[in-house]
Amino acid sequence: MKKKKRKTTGSPLANIEVWSVIPLLVVFFGASAFIENPVLALAPYLLVLGWVLWKILPRKINLSSFIGNVPTASWFLPLLALMAAWFIVEVHLTGVILIILSYIWPSFVETLLQEGPTVFNLANPLATQGLSLIDGIILAPIMEELIFRGILLHKLASRWSKPAAIIFSSVIFGILHGPGMIGSTIWGILMCLIYFRTRTLAVPIIIHMLWNWTNFVVEGMTQLFMPGLMTTVELRYETIDAILLLVLSIPICIFLVRHLWPKDWSLPNIKRTQQ
Repeated sequence: MKKKKRKTTGSPLANIEVWSVIPLLVVFFGASAFIENPVLALAPYLLVLGWVLWKILPRKINLSSFIGNVPTASWFLPLLALMAAWFIVEVHLTGVILIILSYIWPSFVETLLQEGPTVFNLANPLATQGLSLIDGIILAPIMEELIFRGILLHKLASRWSKPAAIIFSSVIFGILHGPGMIGSTIWGILMCLIYFRTRTLAVPIIIHMLWNWTNFVVEGMTQLFMPGLMTTVELRYETIDAILLLVLSIPICIFLVRHLWPKDWSLPNIKRTQQ
């Protein structure tokens, strides 16, 4: 009886062992969450960079082909509009979920609300703030896009269908981002769609950088102008506003996603270096 051949693609990333990626990501996100020293916090990023180079260089993959080119500025207008619309959706989707949970598990929600800044803390020394910006706005987007929309997506798409590869890689991306995993999973799917549409990894990297920068700015502004922590009772007062903004922004997101929907579902071509 003949063995059924596994589905493969011409991607030079297809033969990278997918399960060697998962432990690396667990170490990366776990270390990033618990290391408080700003200098030591750079170690997980260097670990991921070393792993990526270790997997790519022996396969003689052309790095410029892997990352791709930056398209014209006109490409970024609908992408920025989508990012703004999704920011409104994610913030108020998180708010609605927390409001629902506040009636089911009030102590858990109260604990979350009292945690304070989780992305960027203005109370930290300037050196710590600077390294946090480097980590969050530059290193994290590059490393995460190289892994999730680069290596992992190509590897999974070489074995499974494109939708399965997109969903699975995005679910892993969401789970490793902790409490905001629903929003992060959808964000991962959006980045995959943008990667297929633009045919370059440079665009998801830039959009991811802008997204993280926006989160830093919003959290910093919140600390400056609304320094008090929200209570569960105050959160529930926001119910109508959160639902209204959610209902208004979701159709805008759907319209923009349809506008940016990929026309070519083949994997972007990654070339090898000349022998």
